[in-house]
Amino acid sequence: MKSVDAYSAVVGRWPIIVMTSRGDYYRQRWDIAHELGHLILHDSEVAISEQVEQEANQFAAELLLPAEQVADVLPTSAARGHQLIAELTPIKEHWGVSFRALLRRSRDLNRMHQSTFQYANRVLDDRGWRTYEPGKMQTLEMPHRLPEALARYIGYGADRNVILQEVGIPRFLFESIISRRPIDVLPNSQD
Repeated sequence: MKSVDAYSAVVGRWPIIVMTSRGDYYRQRWDIAHELGHLILHDSEVAISEQVEQEANQFAAELLLPAEQVADVLPTSAARGHQLIAELTPIKEHWGVSFRALLRRSRDLNRMHQSTFQYANRVLDDRGWRTYEPGKMQTLEMPHRLPEALARYIGYGADRNVILQEVGIPRFLFESIISRRPIDVLPNSQD
């Protein structure tokens, strides 16, 4: 059986994405974008098929590597070994995706020939980079619009506690979602 790195579902009225702890930062970003694609594009009753998975991957590719912005920086050839890695590393770190995602996007946008794509993937396999890859992790994405919207809403006289009650989620989760930076918020039995 193939291992599952992430899963998404709608529970009640809440869309959720469940992640495993496997994989590196770059791969997890892809998995989250892929699952978001399922939540947006597919009814939760749709059976998993190759086409459904491909659609979710296309969504993730366009979300994380928009064709109009990335096409000109994607590799068209596969330099030998360390040169390929040296060429891909700054692109990987800028866009926050794996080497494989860059290669696949380059191939899908017809920037790279199939044989070159296969060679480049063999280089990664030879280095043992199927699941984990080297690279500097970017600063984690943080919400900006949601905290701004909440601050404005409160500025217009809305009560934070009323908003929390209307949202209908535990306070610790609400505070985590609207924070501008990662915070350690533990559930409190009083909330």
